[in-house]
Amino acid sequence: MDDIRILLVEDSELDAELIGVRLRGDGLGGNVTRVQTRQAFLAACQGGQFDVILCDYSLPAFDGPTALAIAREHCPQMPFIFVSGMLGEEIAIDLLKRGANDYVLKQRLERLVPAVRQAVAQRRERTEREAVEAKLRASEHRYRLLVENLDDYAVVMADLDGVITSWNIGAQRVLGFSEAEILGKPLATFFTLRQQLSKRDGRPPYRFTVSGALRLPSGVAKADGCAGKVTVEAKLKAKRVARKTASLNAACQFKTTLTAPRKGSISITAAFTGTASVAALSARTVRVTAG
Repeated sequence: MDDIRILLVEDSELDAELIGVRLRGDGLGGNVTRVQTRQAFLAACQGGQFDVILCDYSLPAFDGPTALAIAREHCPQMPFIFVSGMLGEEIAIDLLKRGANDYVLKQRLERLVPAVRQAVAQRRERTEREAVEAKLRASEHRYRLLVENLDDYAVVMADLDGVITSWNIGAQRVLGFSEAEILGKPLATFFTLRQQLSKRDGRPPYRFTVSGALRLPSGVAKADGCAGKVTVEAKLKAKRVARKTASLNAACQFKTTLTAPRKGSISITAAFTGTASVAALSARTVRVTAG
């Protein structure tokens, strides 16, 4: 960490030399830039080429609190340490509340280098942590986009306590429960619901084999009209219990199997996504067998 770039705001030649001696004595004096005016300090802050700011509290051209405000506006993440001859307790507390990282009295410069090292280390750790968190957020976003668009596969996520945190569209279609019914509940709840539904008639969940075909307008070739997919949806008492996407074969026919949590009077609907010239879609055969 000895490559720390230091911006020193100090008008006193003697004090600047004493600070430099202390920094060099502990291996930090090789990269120090000194400024004395507001304009020079502002330009240095906007350049963003420093790791830490050391600033006197009292300056002829402008004061330390003003320098702190400028730094927090133009380089808010840069550590700011006051190095002053006299700082009362109330003033020191006020400066820390305004965003200063630390303060060191000129009569106790032995604290200067440890304070600089600590402030810079904390900033670098925070920067690295924020970079990792940003990558994790981006990765999670990409993963969620992938998961949420998986129509035919159930993807369920739970936290370390077993509480369901994600229930994708595929889970709703394949497993028959909506996100609102499951999200935030223990993972065991899902299995309990399926067991309860199955025990109502003493039989396991049911499978539906659904087949159908597209009816094409006259003059439309099957190769042109059947380019697309069919979404089949099963409802029990007006409530969707299963949904699945099926591909069409060369004869414009489809066949797929859905699973519903219980038997009953089930209605089947089918929707086609593809060529606009298709005239109609029919789910012509529905066979229900025990799963």
